[in-house]
Amino acid sequence: MNTAFPPWSDSVPTIEELKDDADELAQAVLNAWGLNAITGHTADFTADFKALANIASAYRVTKQAADSALKAKAFAEKTSSQQSVDYIQLDLLIEQAVADENSARESLARASKEYFEKNGCAFVETWAA
Repeated sequence: MNTAFPPWSDSVPTIEELKDDADELAQAVLNAWGLNAITGHTADFTADFKALANIASAYRVTKQAADSALKAKAFAEKTSSQQSVDYIQLDLLIEQAVADENSARESLARASKEYFEKNGCAFVETWAA
């Protein structure tokens, strides 16, 4: 069964659309990877799809790091009993984590667009039982 992606469009989305939907896009790529892995079809993955899956995975890791850094700051602010806490180091960590996430989001969007253009929007072959 050939599953077209993104499911909401028969045409190649723009980079901005892909960036806006990066979370769903990464999840869809990783779901396709998992479904094919579970059914024993990893040998059928194309090099293009493997590269896209690696980029989707990297995006998820950087997103989780940025989210964790933001949660850490919120927690520190909530639990701090000091009036003037120096958050410079935490702010630098957050700034870098968010920059990394944005870079990974951009990479995912560009790689996805390239994948869709090259493969005629065919996302991945899936062999669900």
